[in-house]
Amino acid sequence: PAKKTKLAAGVSGGAKQKDVKQKEIGFEAAVTKHRDETLLLLKVSAAKGESSVPMSKMASTRLRNVGLMRKANLQVCKLGGKKLTEGEITCQMSKAEGEAVQMYVKEMQKVKRPKSVSNASTKDSPKKPAAKVSGASTACSSQAPKQKSAP
Repeated sequence: PAKKTKLAAGVSGGAKQKDVKQKEIGFEAAVTKHRDETLLLLKVSAAKGESSVPMSKMASTRLRNVGLMRKANLQVCKLGGKKLTEGEITCQMSKAEGEAVQMYVKEMQKVKRPKSVSNASTKDSPKKPAAKVSGASTACSSQAPKQKSAP
């Protein structure tokens, strides 16, 4: 699951803080959407026998979803929440891609394992290449906030 950014830090007032939290949900949804779309691209590319997601498809997905993240973050900021830097937004996008890759790998490991302990053959298991995300970078500076929701 996507981690949550604590954007409402420093916002006072119960109603205003609630509004900020609602807008934070929009940011988290954009991050989750990017993760899910990246996972789908990995699966589709692997099914086609491609070793990685084509750069053009990954770039359009990134562009669309980072736009949603920026828009959601701007709404949080307008309500007095924390404005994330461009680097922090990019870091969240990168983390979402890393989560998608981890989810894909776990799914492929489940497919390759026999369902029972018997002498089941893995020859009949669907074989898909391990597709990777083109241009993925999971290195984020320590300045990027760890995503946690406020209590």
